Amino acid sequence: MSITLEEIIEYCKNEGIRTSYWDRRLQKEERNIIRVSWKIGEASGGSCWSAYVPEYKELDASVPQFVHLNNIISKFCPSLPYKKLKRLSNHIHEGSYSVYEYYGNYERFSYQEVKLSDIVDFINEL
Repeated sequence: MSITLEEIIEYCKNEGIRTSYWDRRLQKEERNIIRVSWKIGEASGGSCWSAYVPEYKELDASVPQFVHLNNIISKFCPSLPYKKLKRLSNHIHEGSYSVYEYYGNYERFSYQEVKLSDIVDFINEL
């Protein structure tokens, strides 16, 4: 099977799958990627009205299913064997970031992402 990047972008657009994100580390927008992210911790409770120090909490951070990736693979390769699908994990990148708020409050997130071009290459190599 042969597909193009444009076909996957169009599929994502039609399905409402977000394909661009602001990369805080690089300070630029990353396009043509899909991502799943989840909260792994937070510090909350700080305010301008009291001397409370924000309390940090680690959250039960089980990794969610990468539903958008599963949907793309199901659409373009519905009969892909699990053994071959496992090779796609080499293209999934992981990272984390924090969102800072006022008074020491913040949230920490982890994410997994994959470039749409890597998905195209993977499918076209099958």
